[in-house]
Amino acid sequence: MVPGQQEDAHEFLRYLLEGMEKAYLARHKASKLDSYSKETTPINQIFGGYIRTEVKCLQCRHVSTTFQHFQDLLVDIRKASTLDEALSSYFSREQLDNNDYKCEACKRRVPATKQFSLERPPKVLCVQLKRFSVLGGKISKHIGFKQTIDMGPYLWKEPGESSQSLTYKLMSIVTHMGPSVNCGHYTAVAKVSTGQYYSFDDSCVRPLSLSNVLSTNAYIMIFEMEQQTQSQIQAQQTLKLNGTMTVNNTLSSSGSSMNKNIAPKASTSGLLSLNGLINGTSANKDTTENLESSMQISINNNSGLQFTTQKNTNFIGPQLPQKLQDKSQPRLIMLIKNGKIFKMGIV
Repeated sequence: MVPGQQEDAHEFLRYLLEGMEKAYLARHKASKLDSYSKETTPINQIFGGYIRTEVKCLQCRHVSTTFQHFQDLLVDIRKASTLDEALSSYFSREQLDNNDYKCEACKRRVPATKQFSLERPPKVLCVQLKRFSVLGGKISKHIGFKQTIDMGPYLWKEPGESSQSLTYKLMSIVTHMGPSVNCGHYTAVAKVSTGQYYSFDDSCVRPLSLSNVLSTNAYIMIFEMEQQTQSQIQAQQTLKLNGTMTVNNTLSSSGSSMNKNIAPKASTSGLLSLNGLINGTSANKDTTENLESSMQISINNNSGLQFTTQKNTNFIGPQLPQKLQDKSQPRLIMLIKNGKIFKMGIV
């Protein structure tokens, strides 16, 4: 960014968050700001989430699943008149034409579909409406929105799992006044602790009614997950291991101690250490003390394997996908030390 030169508000927001992440990591003697380090910061706890991308081959029906960290959603508004329509289009299934996708199962280029879903929603959701074209033109039409939005329909669900509500409330808006990205003026709207919205235009600050807020030509919109929804999400967080999911943090191969078992697809559910063991080799004390997540495994001749988890909220980065239902399948175990992968093994 150049001092005195007009910059895009969304670009400024990205620089601001990155600067805050760098400042936090510098306090903890981190040497560089790579993608993994950024995901360990408090900024990521607030703005960070994960998008699941599923690409389905239309020839062999193979599904390729990947996970992508994000701090904002950039949504196309060319064919939308409301925010709900734009979000629905963003998360809809897309046809990949011209055989551009090479299937990892077929080993050839095939027609396919692609779809995004929310794997892990952020506490604060930033949505940028794509008003500017690469040539500098601007889409100036009004995009309708409400004071709250429900992102529940876009959450990834296990087969047979019912939809849940995921409510966000509008906290702030950035607007752009002007004909193109190269000129104009930015203003902001923000909600204060009393629930009142205010307009911020340079040194001018004035209250706004809700109707005036909803008629704003928004460019960037920031929503906060409602507290009740946050509590529900935390209560419903599950452990998915070897293809079995339980909501009470206890997993038994016999199913006798669980309320509900579901066979999931791959999901970012957790990094595991099995009582400090990897491939039968004991890890040293210093290593085990630095594990971000831990489990104890006990063998019961009558009920099979039983896992009991210890709740740990320190780890907020990408987690190990678990997609295997058959207990005979191998499992990837990772030891984490000082925020980095110390040792990996398959058991």
